[in-house]
Amino acid sequence: MLRHLLLFSFLSDVTIKQVNDIRERFLHIPALIPGITSVEWGENNSLEMKNQVYTHCVNMTFDSDLSRARYLFHPDHEALQDVFVPLLNDIIIFDYEL
Repeated sequence: MLRHLLLFSFLSDVTIKQVNDIRERFLHIPALIPGITSVEWGENNSLEMKNQVYTHCVNMTFDSDLSRARYLFHPDHEALQDVFVPLLNDIIIFDYEL
């Protein structure tokens, strides 16, 4: 199994409606792309204040490296990127094996 972690922040003019739309798109992606076993969405609420500019995260679990590779080039992932990436201020992507 593999985790795909995204830490990101939105541009200052992004609306709550746009954020909610992106959230729903991420949460729905396992129904569209085989091999994604879970997706979690979160908004930073740490009391330590060490999140730098990152305000949100997505944590995805894949059943294999092959599933991650399929996801990266899948048309539904590309469609999500087309909507998501223009709204971003910054992003970090970090993958690791479980």
